[in-house]
Amino acid sequence: MSFIPYPRGIYKLEYDRVKELNNRLYAQRKEFRETCDKLHNLRTTVKDLTTDIKNLTSLKYLNEYEVAIQEAFDELFATETIIKREIIKYYIDNLYTNSSH
Repeated sequence: MSFIPYPRGIYKLEYDRVKELNNRLYAQRKEFRETCDKLHNLRTTVKDLTTDIKNLTSLKYLNEYEVAIQEAFDELFATETIIKREIIKYYIDNLYTNSSH
């Protein structure tokens, strides 16, 4: 007696239906796995973008710090120039004052 995977007659319809449902389930599982992979890739992309944004923000602040430092140096240089002028003026004034006596 050979094995028959399904009884003859009406049961064949049920067997075919179960087989079809199984195939659909397999297709849905495959689609679900693909969706999970896409979601994982999106999460990775978002994480990378977040890191990039943080780096850009850091660079923005770094640029702001560089500008602030440059402005401070400019102000320091201007102050130093003013002080040098005052010192020179003081010496010139004293030179004329001392030489006239």
